[in-house]
Amino acid sequence: MFEADFELPNIFPDETVYSWSARYHKLSAHHAEYLTSNILFGNTSSALRLDIPNRLNQFGHNTKQVLGSPLQLLLNHTNLKFHIPFLDKVLFNTVIDNLLITENNSRARGLLGLNKFPGNLLHTLKICQNCKKAQLSEHHFNYWITEHQFASSFFCSNHQMPLDTYLVPFYRGYVDRLYLPSQAQRDLKEIALDISTLELSLRKVSNWGYWLSTQKNLHLDQSKLRWCYLYKCTELNLVSFDGAARTIQLRDKFVKYYGSDFLSIFGQELLGDLFDVNCGFISSLVRGSKASKHPLKHILMLNLLFTSPEEFESILSRVIEDLTLGGDVACFNRITINQHKLKEAVRLGIPISRVAVDFNTNITSAIKYIDKKQISRPKKPRIKGTNLEQQLVQIIESGIDRKSICMSLGIKASFLRDYLSNHQKLKELWSSQQQIKLIERHRDDFRKILNDNQGRSVRGLLRIPGNGIQWLRKHDSAWLEENLKALWNL
Repeated sequence: MFEADFELPNIFPDETVYSWSARYHKLSAHHAEYLTSNILFGNTSSALRLDIPNRLNQFGHNTKQVLGSPLQLLLNHTNLKFHIPFLDKVLFNTVIDNLLITENNSRARGLLGLNKFPGNLLHTLKICQNCKKAQLSEHHFNYWITEHQFASSFFCSNHQMPLDTYLVPFYRGYVDRLYLPSQAQRDLKEIALDISTLELSLRKVSNWGYWLSTQKNLHLDQSKLRWCYLYKCTELNLVSFDGAARTIQLRDKFVKYYGSDFLSIFGQELLGDLFDVNCGFISSLVRGSKASKHPLKHILMLNLLFTSPEEFESILSRVIEDLTLGGDVACFNRITINQHKLKEAVRLGIPISRVAVDFNTNITSAIKYIDKKQISRPKKPRIKGTNLEQQLVQIIESGIDRKSICMSLGIKASFLRDYLSNHQKLKELWSSQQQIKLIERHRDDFRKILNDNQGRSVRGLLRIPGNGIQWLRKHDSAWLEENLKALWNL
């Protein structure tokens, strides 16, 4: 314990331990950070840990716990607050024991997924300019806000303003100095982000992080999260008939949704090689890996799959109910329910092409599963020389599109293509009927535009997106001239 020459300043409810240590360092006028750290933590480097300082027991003892107990400081004034929703109760207690009882900081950080977290993302300080002005007005100084330092924080939750982000020099997990916000702009390198193009994604990711940090009783574990992802992937047709996630399609969705500029913020060190056989970090989230995952990885996946926290909570409640009633088997049965439907459809002789459409999947996937499980299926009925061929000819003559023909008769697109190529006159008749239907559809669209825009000039009609006038002018000019004579005066 030490005796300060001044009364210790209070720690603000939203302030980090690192920030308070920096303020104490300035007030005490110590010439070196290691001296301040040694006075506060009994260690020359603990004060220089940005996210979760070690030796908080010694810190509490030396400050006479006027700032709160070590546990209170850990839960409310460090980045552990960001990790808590992703720790089940057993893992949470293990982490607390390692941080406060055995003081095995390295073990705790491994359990939190921090040991392999990119240093350039971990050693940053962030601040909102509006918060900075408000602090200066009220307190005449600035401090670092805890939730702004989360790895998912890019916008301020109060002011909805982008956070200024500064990269702090570090070595082996510790930064070089105790910085206050007033020093950051002068002494630290700012990380520039193109907010104009990335704003929507950065806002959504930030909001997920803030929401999760308020869910103190969530206690998610890797298993619950994995089933949540698989339940949602099932709805999005990203789970195969055997219950495995289609990681390549999920990866493609992930890359398309976020874009290369956004993903470059985090880099391959966090995301892994998204184009390798495991699709980077994605396969570890949906294939049951027990290794600890940093919350940011989960937040990126949650934001990709779920439209809102409410939707996530709804699916989570289903997962918890299924796990309670039947364990992993019940969850697996839910994501493979199409297996049973497919087997029944095959037994009833329903065309696989039609079944695939009903399940919103491709026919190749369905056939592969049937062959893999050696499910016997009736041979395709012979078409030529049967009533089915007569139906086919009648439908072709009506001029409906290829997909509808295949669906109505349960035939393959390749068979229809070959059949038309071998019956040229029928193909020509079908093409002419298609053209008639196409013209009539464009005429109907044009009539609707005229009815919806009565009194509008021809030039005004031409400016309406999808007006179809140019198409009619090229393919049905006589009819168009009769119905819109003013067009030829332009």
